[in-house]
Amino acid sequence: MTRAAGPATPAARRALAVAVTGSTGAAALALLAATRIWAVEAVERPSPLPPDEVLRTGSALAPVIPAFALVALAGAGALLGTRRMGRSLVAGLMVAAGAVAAA
Repeated sequence: MTRAAGPATPAARRALAVAVTGSTGAAALALLAATRIWAVEAVERPSPLPPDEVLRTGSALAPVIPAFALVALAGAGALLGTRRMGRSLVAGLMVAAGAVAAA
């Protein structure tokens, strides 16, 4: 008889659910932040013309954020599809990606 693929105890299932939900929420928040305007730059133009405003989004100023957000989103799915050592490896990669995105 084989064991089930998921965690055996309710506490382990709850911890996995919290990790997956947190990762998905953080990835969604990072993707949302990357689409918002972070800076407005005024560009001077010749005399009769008013200054032009250039809007800079988060992905234009920090293009790595959407990429690492997608890594976190993929990692949330990978947490569900792996067990034991694989799950630890995925979690470590997700922590590293989150640290790089935060920096």
